[in-house]
Amino acid sequence: MKTYKFYFIIMIAGLFMSCDKEESSVLDGFDVTVEKTSIHVGDSVVFTFSGNPGIITFYSGLPLNDYYSSSDYIVESHYKFGFGTFVFNPIYSFEGYQSNQLRVVISHDFNGNYTVEDIKNATWQDVTESFTLADIGPTAEILTPSGAHSINAYIEESEDFYIAFHYLSLPTAENGGNSTWRIRNAYMLRESPASSSNYMVHTDFAWTFIRDGIASNRGGLATSATLGPAINMMANTTANTATTLNAWAISKKLNFTKFTNFGASFGTAIKSLVDPPLQEYGFRYNSPGEYKVVFVAKDAVAGSKVMKEITINVAE
Repeated sequence: MKTYKFYFIIMIAGLFMSCDKEESSVLDGFDVTVEKTSIHVGDSVVFTFSGNPGIITFYSGLPLNDYYSSSDYIVESHYKFGFGTFVFNPIYSFEGYQSNQLRVVISHDFNGNYTVEDIKNATWQDVTESFTLADIGPTAEILTPSGAHSINAYIEESEDFYIAFHYLSLPTAENGGNSTWRIRNAYMLRESPASSSNYMVHTDFAWTFIRDGIASNRGGLATSATLGPAINMMANTTANTATTLNAWAISKKLNFTKFTNFGASFGTAIKSLVDPPLQEYGFRYNSPGEYKVVFVAKDAVAGSKVMKEITINVAE
């Protein structure tokens, strides 16, 4: 009887030793190779595998998919404002044209009452220099894109603000002829390392038009079935050219979140226990930089892991 117990113990021990050997050989045989470690933006990297672990997790080295990131990923979204302008030069005969008639301004203390008094009591920061406006003079009447430019420097996290177009016409005898300005298709982009989107279109701003000394039939909000929405800024006719005139198109109250916490990084599962052996895996990098690529192979039975790292350099 003792002899049988002895042989049974040896068989069980041999079985466990055999299992340990098989489990360790699965992970020991796992490796990752790549043909090139230096590539260009837009190129794909193909990683080739040996061995057959039950589970493989991939970390590209990009934000939110970074093996070595131990903290939450917080990104700043950039809000980029843009529009198009079209200027009609005056039909009246004056010496030269008034410059700087159209300005782009931002206010943090406007109270939301769209009256001339409340507008003039608010503080408006001029941000026009960030944008390209249509030319005044012989090359006028050409729609000119402003370019999309970040307004982050002029806004605070989760703070109310207003963005506006201000039109100013000074007495023409001393300052030159006034022009009619048309603003088309205002928009706001939201861009971050995680995403990019067309955040607002022209009508989303809910523009309100206010006149100061300008006749009610001069300028205002307009729309066209073919050209889309627009804002028209213009002075009075020659009968009122000795007066300083103002007009504003002011947005609704805006409030943007500049910083977003996307949480901790996580891996991408590229092979599960039920999948067949993985021969290769491809990934494309769209931004230049040095990326620490990590593959974590896991033995689904024993729970042990093996990590393989490859550095990929991506040039423009």
